[in-house]
Amino acid sequence: MAVAGADRLKLKDAIIVKDLLALARFALLPHDDLALAELLKSPLIGWDEAQLFETAYARKSSLYEAVSAGWPKTAVFLDFVITQSRRFAPYEFFSKVLDYHGEDGVSLHKKVYKRLGLEAKDALEAFLARALSHQRQGSPSLQNFVHSFAGSEQELKREMDSSEDEGEGMVRVMTVHGAKGLEAPVVFLPDTTTVPKSRDAVIGLPDGGYALSASSKLTPEVIKTYKEGAKAKTLQEYLRLFYVAMTRAESRLIICGYKHGQKKGSVSKDSWYVHARTAFESLQSELIETPFGDGQRYGAVPAAISAAAKAEDKARGDLPAWIDKRAPAAPRPRKTVTPSHLLAPTEDSAPAMRSPLTPQKDRRFARGNLIHKLLEILPDVDEARRGAMADKILEGYKVSAAESEQIKDEVMTVLNHADFAEIFAPGSHAEVSLAGSTASLGRGLYLNAQIDRLSVT
Repeated sequence: MAVAGADRLKLKDAIIVKDLLALARFALLPHDDLALAELLKSPLIGWDEAQLFETAYARKSSLYEAVSAGWPKTAVFLDFVITQSRRFAPYEFFSKVLDYHGEDGVSLHKKVYKRLGLEAKDALEAFLARALSHQRQGSPSLQNFVHSFAGSEQELKREMDSSEDEGEGMVRVMTVHGAKGLEAPVVFLPDTTTVPKSRDAVIGLPDGGYALSASSKLTPEVIKTYKEGAKAKTLQEYLRLFYVAMTRAESRLIICGYKHGQKKGSVSKDSWYVHARTAFESLQSELIETPFGDGQRYGAVPAAISAAAKAEDKARGDLPAWIDKRAPAAPRPRKTVTPSHLLAPTEDSAPAMRSPLTPQKDRRFARGNLIHKLLEILPDVDEARRGAMADKILEGYKVSAAESEQIKDEVMTVLNHADFAEIFAPGSHAEVSLAGSTASLGRGLYLNAQIDRLSVT
């Protein structure tokens, strides 16, 4: 299963960043055996454990000299890395190495993505951006860049909208905060057995003072109450996040937990796992076997596909040949018009019109817009409540009481008229969009219209 990456990532913890830093350390000091070993195992070179052990074990010289003596193709690349590091600034150096093509004609860029997946893209681009920023600030130096990068912290925050095409069919690794507003068919909660600890070094007191949070043995009795209150507040926020995490699942929620601590099977009594297990027991869940031991399940198991359904699906046969063919393109050029354009006079005789959206002192469009809005909304309201609803809507506009009554009377007259009962009946629709073309419109003419009121009988 492909992974879309995590919504939060510390740049220094990304595997591709660690590989590029090993590359830089080797380029600065070729006899750094550890840096070279990391580089050899990275996607940039791609050695396996056996190949590295065979070369490194019982060698009489540095690892770089051993590689140069036994692996000439790898030595060519390592010499290329050293040469580029002495000729170019950090950003250009990393870019040229990533653009390096081996004998197979595949760039290191592609090899990185093939090995680590596309989730490495964000971390790689952020790292290169840091290298470019470094050399813009002063005299560029690979050694200074590695030193400054090691002493800095940077966290990547990725927007992971559920509608993104690149996220379809991929596993998204997210924090609860990052998952707010998103849903997925199946959601796993992996870390549920621990509870957060209140890390407030100072506890606020009701009188406006503060107390230092010490160990339980050193905390006076008068302070313990406030300390317990701070702990309860932390647990309250912890349970609120549990609610957010549970409601991210559309169909299946899998709640996991790992054993931690010195005692085997240690699980905090206030943890998500214990709260979930208690709730499952009250819901009369059933015990099931999992690859990791016993588990509990609540909810019906998806029904297996019946033999009749399989036979029906098979009887449908293969897809028709036209399913893989591209649909014919629409005739060009195509002109899109509205019904009012079809009935309008020619441009030479058409009078100038002002937009209803522009400010106008006489507000000649306001009354018509209000009547139109009421005719759109009120048919879906019970007849007994239409008058009150109309008054509430008109209150939001600067309409005098007399004008408001006049507008409401006209609208109610239309709604209650027997000739218009069908068009405003329950099930009718307002503002229905209509688009398409017919032979009667003429070649290349496309209609884009909106029906004020539609009733299908």
